Amino acid sequence: MSSDQNLDMIQEDPSLISDILSALDSNTRIQILLLLHKRDHYVFELVQALGGSQPLISQHLRVLKQAHIIDNERQGRQIIYRLKEPMIVDIIAKVGLLAQKVSKVTA
Repeated sequence: MSSDQNLDMIQEDPSLISDILSALDSNTRIQILLLLHKRDHYVFELVQALGGSQPLISQHLRVLKQAHIIDNERQGRQIIYRLKEPMIVDIIAKVGLLAQKVSKVTA
């Protein structure tokens, strides 16, 4: 699919992209995605790595799962999370480059 076709599809239904961008609207969720890019994680590992409460991290995980960016699997009494769409990390990296460029212009 060409870039123009992608833009046409998004123009017809902008919610396709706004749902994903909304899911990325959190420092914690971006940190979760970067951790999951390295490897799959159990909830307790994400809680330890991020220093947040378990209910708060679980809430962030729900948002990412509802946006179809991550997936989970129950393993015994634990739930392990993984990236469903690894290209999201490329998007985060590109937005990071854009943020650096914009911050240089405004400085």
